[in-house]
Amino acid sequence: MGLVVLLFPSGHLMLFSAVLGLLLSVSMKSWEVELIHEFFGSSWDSFGCVLVSLHYWLMAVVILAGWHYGVSESGLGVYFWGCVWILTMSVQITLSANCLFYLFIFFETSLLPVGLMILLWGGQPERLLAFEYMLVYGLCGGVPFFLGVLYASWVTSSWFYGIKEGVSWSLWVVGGCLVGGLVKLPIYGFHVWLPKAHVEASLEGSIILAGILLKLGGIQMYRLVVELGFGFSSLSMWLVSLGVWGGVFTSLVCFRQVDVKSIIAYSSVGHMGVVLVGVMMNDSLSVMVSLSMMVGHGFISCGMFALASLGSEVVGSRSLYVMKGMGFSYPVLSAWWFLGVVMNMSLPPSLSFVSELGVVGQLLCHGLWLCGGLLLVVFLTGVYNLHVFSETQHGAPFSGVGSACLVLSSRSFMLLWCCFGLGVSSFLFMEFFCCC
Repeated sequence: MGLVVLLFPSGHLMLFSAVLGLLLSVSMKSWEVELIHEFFGSSWDSFGCVLVSLHYWLMAVVILAGWHYGVSESGLGVYFWGCVWILTMSVQITLSANCLFYLFIFFETSLLPVGLMILLWGGQPERLLAFEYMLVYGLCGGVPFFLGVLYASWVTSSWFYGIKEGVSWSLWVVGGCLVGGLVKLPIYGFHVWLPKAHVEASLEGSIILAGILLKLGGIQMYRLVVELGFGFSSLSMWLVSLGVWGGVFTSLVCFRQVDVKSIIAYSSVGHMGVVLVGVMMNDSLSVMVSLSMMVGHGFISCGMFALASLGSEVVGSRSLYVMKGMGFSYPVLSAWWFLGVVMNMSLPPSLSFVSELGVVGQLLCHGLWLCGGLLLVVFLTGVYNLHVFSETQHGAPFSGVGSACLVLSSRSFMLLWCCFGLGVSSFLFMEFFCCC
């Protein structure tokens, strides 16, 4: 019975655990305490504590968004809490792993509960195809990572007891290990699974994908590049170029999308390109820039997905052309849309603004063609966000939508406060993200 309670806890216990983990991680980062424990090679350093804090905050948001599963009569509530609990444990160990083997194991384990959530609570028949894409891309990215783990264990056994130990790495081995992080971030070329998964996932699944799962790619890149002291080489320059110009291409793709969730998903690919650039630069300012981008993107993208979900509840569709005129029917919701679009454009006050400004400064010394590409990403991001706001909030309401207004629950506005409120106020606590 105790094992059942551990694996399938109630919503109240899950919420209590998330709040407790949040307080612990914030306290350890604020007091500059670094905890190292032999269990699962755990190490709570400054970089990991910030992402663990984000993880527990967003898990509390997921529990709040999926609270109705616990009181539903479908009988799937226990499976939902089980998926959330397994995901919480696997992500916690991944973010604090000080051992390459455990980093790989729980890095890949986190895909399973998210895939089950897409299969069980996805709203369309295409959710099976989305699950297949996510599984195939995850496995293809995990195989080179696993080969790197085997190589490290063959070179020295001490690697399994500390990720910071020095190992003679070749460029091909490092590049193969980084493929897993490029898929999880994801970066252009490895991103095809993300829009499909977002479109088919429920609100809870989208929050987990955008706010939590994408950050696992960032922590893997950080552990392998920064803590290994991987120098700026031809591979680094190639990945930086892929992050910058891949962001340009995905920004252009956003103009062709009709589904609001698909637009938000493609915009995440551009934002994660900034994270890749910051990590591959491999200095203290760049690491802080990538960390602040991951945290800011976690708050803002989750809030945007919450707005897209509320809009689909109101009009019954996520199409830009069906959601027209929401500013006339729901002016309060329109104000939240304006705040979300402004924050997604990386305007101050937002952590994304600080990140993009720092990356532009870092790229100036590596060529104007990279700096110009990033400035083009910033411009295109502003254009397609304004396009989304104009299409959804202005104009006459779509004639096919009923005239009856849906009463939005207080839980919906609490979700928006939890995402956008932290997205704005986190700008005032920049010292918390100075992990070096």
